[in-house]
Amino acid sequence: MDELVRGDYEKIKNSEFFEEFKDLFEGLKSMDDEVKKESARKIASYGELLLPDLLTFIKYGGKEEIEGAILVFLELGESAINHLLNSLSEDNENVRIAVITALSLILKEKSIRYLINALRDKSHRVRIYAMLALSELGESAIPEIINALNSKNWELRYWTARAIIESGERLIPGILKVVISKNLDGKNIIEVFREMKDVSVRTMVNMIKNFDDNSLQIAEILSQVDDEGEILQKIAKEGDYCEREIAITILSKLGKKDALIHGLKDESWFVRLISVENLPLNRIKSVFHELTRLLDDEKKVIRTAVLSLLKKVRA
Repeated sequence: MDELVRGDYEKIKNSEFFEEFKDLFEGLKSMDDEVKKESARKIASYGELLLPDLLTFIKYGGKEEIEGAILVFLELGESAINHLLNSLSEDNENVRIAVITALSLILKEKSIRYLINALRDKSHRVRIYAMLALSELGESAIPEIINALNSKNWELRYWTARAIIESGERLIPGILKVVISKNLDGKNIIEVFREMKDVSVRTMVNMIKNFDDNSLQIAEILSQVDDEGEILQKIAKEGDYCEREIAITILSKLGKKDALIHGLKDESWFVRLISVENLPLNRIKSVFHELTRLLDDEKKVIRTAVLSLLKKVRA
């Protein structure tokens, strides 16, 4: 190894070690993970010496070559950063994919500006890989992600939105915290959350359930995301009692009458109360039997609410 590191690369290519290099590169494509990792470790042990060959290996390869090269860059760690940054402008999209992925794994959140730039790459494949890498970043990258989502560049907005959706529920609490604390325009965030409605609504309900400091603001955003009550009505029927209480409270503000009627029979006294208090007068006749049953409810507050509602009808 020492002889190789000290030697001139052109001489090495013609040396007895060349076959070893060839075998190592082949090992990066192995189906055996251990063989692949060991090949990456050995190639990385040569430092920057074999990086030109690694780039060639990527250029004329496919997914296996890209993944193998990323393993080498990860083995090299921060010592590979300068080489990676210099390769960002390579014409070959395979190289740019490997570079942007490796930067995201080595630099983590510090790679955000390179990923955002890559979202505007001329290659569709590079944009996809940049989007996937962006979706894996942590909360400290959220302010930059929100800035990108509010960009005037529609392509950048599109791919940033895709990254948020790809991240699932993981980034939602952090995004809400930043939007609320900085009083940002949440229009684009609401649109993205609508695209991932089943995940975003359930995540927000869970945040309110856990007494998040911003529960009131979250409830307001939630009501805009699920303005038709599609997911909330499912939660009102299938969630635990706390989730049902949150769902029925928001559904009552959205004027979802069917959910209120269903809530009259709920096991939670709070759900029953909200349902009675918000039931439209023109629906009382259809649920009169259920209302009279609630006159014997164990909770006095519900019995009082039913009597008050019935008096309004008589008036």
